[in-house]
Amino acid sequence: MIKLGVMGCGNMGGALLRGWAAAEELRGRVSLLAYDCCMERCALEGVNPAASAAVLAAQADVLVLALKPGQIPAALREVASCLKPGGLIISIAAGLGLKPIKESAGGGNPAALVLPNTPARVGRGVFGICLDDPALKEEQRRLTLDLFAALGQTLVLPESSLNAFSALMGCGPAYIYYFLDALTEAGVCLGFSREEAARLVLALCAGSTALAEQSGQPLPLLREQVCSPAGTTIAAMNKLDREAVRGHIVDAVLAAFEKGKVLSTLI
Repeated sequence: MIKLGVMGCGNMGGALLRGWAAAEELRGRVSLLAYDCCMERCALEGVNPAASAAVLAAQADVLVLALKPGQIPAALREVASCLKPGGLIISIAAGLGLKPIKESAGGGNPAALVLPNTPARVGRGVFGICLDDPALKEEQRRLTLDLFAALGQTLVLPESSLNAFSALMGCGPAYIYYFLDALTEAGVCLGFSREEAARLVLALCAGSTALAEQSGQPLPLLREQVCSPAGTTIAAMNKLDREAVRGHIVDAVLAAFEKGKVLSTLI
């Protein structure tokens, strides 16, 4: 039985623990441990609380760091002497590279980087996974992929591509919610109640995404299929294009990418 420990049980750490506890493919293979400075957060079904960060580090075959990026180096230095020899360290913090993680842990443990996004809370996450550390054993690479594949989709990336992944996919849910909120507001302007508009917009998003996934057709073609000649939809598309909405969306993602580069130098 692999002992999987999570340090930090906030929004993302708690989501990972709940997802792993519910994952049928991990049942009987993984036991879950957790530590948080607020121990009430560790009171999750299927999760065993650790008495301290040091106890968690000593027991975990895999230690997942679900802390803020600036907290991780100090947390690792605090438990470095307790880490299980050869045990795997996984950081899910954006902007923190392999080098500071391994150095803070004393250099004796292999490490992997995983960037999640918030849909992991409902088993629909997308995870960018960096397995560049040459100290990783093959079984540790497979285990890392298996753990996060149980919570969504995985993509193996070099460390140099993680900031780009974060700008597109880590920030991505906020872009989607921004657009959905705008559509909801439009619905209210058209006379729907806010509750009705929100329900309709969420159904629109779910149905459109399902169609795109199942049809396998390119997104521009799916869009064109809605745009009848001289119709209402093409009028709306032309308005968006005149306002350069597509370019502004691209610029927003690139702004997140540039900000990520700046933040990574500050950690």
